[in-house]
Amino acid sequence: MQILNDMNVFPIPDGDTGTNMEMTMRGACEAASFLGDTLSAADFDRIYEGILLSSQGNSGVILSQWMKGFLRELSHAQELDALAMYSALLSASQSAYSAVVKPVEGTMLTVARECVEYSEEVLYEDMPLKEYLEAVLCGAEIALDRTPELLPVLKEANVKDSGGYGLVCVLTGFLRALDPDFIADFSQYETSAKVTAKNENEGEFGYCTEMIVALGGKEKFDIKKAIADIEQIGGSVVATLDGGFFKLHVHTLYPEKALEYCHRYGEFIKIKIENMTEQNKALKKNERIPLAIIAVADGDGVTELYKSFGCVTVLRGGQSDNVSTGTLLSAIDAQNADNIILLPNNKNIVMAAKEAEKLRPNVRVVPTKSTAQGYMALMLTNLEDEADRVYNSILTETSLTKTLVIAQAERDSFSNGVEIKKGEYFGAAGDDVLYASADRLKCVLKSLEMLIKGTEDITVLGFTSNSQTLREGETLCSDIAAITGNHEVHFSEGGMSIYDYIFALR
Repeated sequence: MQILNDMNVFPIPDGDTGTNMEMTMRGACEAASFLGDTLSAADFDRIYEGILLSSQGNSGVILSQWMKGFLRELSHAQELDALAMYSALLSASQSAYSAVVKPVEGTMLTVARECVEYSEEVLYEDMPLKEYLEAVLCGAEIALDRTPELLPVLKEANVKDSGGYGLVCVLTGFLRALDPDFIADFSQYETSAKVTAKNENEGEFGYCTEMIVALGGKEKFDIKKAIADIEQIGGSVVATLDGGFFKLHVHTLYPEKALEYCHRYGEFIKIKIENMTEQNKALKKNERIPLAIIAVADGDGVTELYKSFGCVTVLRGGQSDNVSTGTLLSAIDAQNADNIILLPNNKNIVMAAKEAEKLRPNVRVVPTKSTAQGYMALMLTNLEDEADRVYNSILTETSLTKTLVIAQAERDSFSNGVEIKKGEYFGAAGDDVLYASADRLKCVLKSLEMLIKGTEDITVLGFTSNSQTLREGETLCSDIAAITGNHEVHFSEGGMSIYDYIFALR
């Protein structure tokens, strides 16, 4: 994936082609994982729906339309043979071209078309499927090698088209599904060429704006008119209409205009807006850093605090929204860092983080159980130190930091000798419930007292769910100081969705 990102120069060098194509194909894999060995036409539709909803970026949207044509044709096949594969790939190429308002040669569109044209010349009756796919892949590689001759920006940067290379990877995956021993040599594409390509707007790239609209507005929708209107707002338009869904990708300086225009026709299912100018500036710096810290956080306030403390990426997730290993790997692969420290900040995410650690040699996980615990460890660590010392410091501080959460019970329960009634507040340290009460303030103070058990001179860091609990918490500072023997009590509004309070005590 990172090779594709490094190759990306068109339409701007934003370095995310590999990520976008991976997320698109991940949608196909996730949808297919729920299906059986025999597929119906409806099953092919489900796979495409997974692709459509997961597609992002110019390359991802084009790939989704390539897959649309491929799956649509394949769903009619009685047998998966060379002729059926040829028809499916031809349909895929035509579908991809039709989705792009102004197709540009020297891109993945060229690779999609020319690999089919090449394979058609060698296709014969009863040709084995594996042999046919090998011919398709050969044609794709030949077409990919030609892309710099068709697109000057690629030749200037001394790279081949990244989207075309992504399609080569997809076709290679098809072959490996038939023959797990098939080995592809991608070494010729491993490039770290740094791009200095110029844009006609002198570097003002605007916003990559994507949306899926469930049509149903008062105005009748005409896709041809919509495309013509959107072209007045921006460029690089990729648009498709699938049933009652309109999918749009456009580069524009005014994303709000695209949103306003599309909203009149229905409701948004998905919106994604990225500042390409800032992306490009970051890539031009292209500084490989010695250490990047990735954290998981639940709440806007917590997220901003982690970012302000130097975390390069903060993933949204928590108790009711566990982050997957795949999401963690995507965040890891996006970093240009020699070392990465991962703070899962929830016991239910630690295992996924450990799996990511196994798959990436430059990643180390500190098994933090809460956002407060992870943040406290960062506060007490010199993050400018070398990577090993930073990791060891965070690990040590985490082991010495106690965590307490305060939440409201959704049902009656009994835990750790404590009876909890629905609607009461309870305090828990790890898996141990300490105290429960209908009075939230009493629950906070009593739980803290039980957790500390006479230990003094403790610094307390508290995150609150909203502004109300923040004001409430600040009234407790003197009472908490009396319990801990330390007036270092700090509250911040975290915006958590489940917990009223999260405390870290050190």
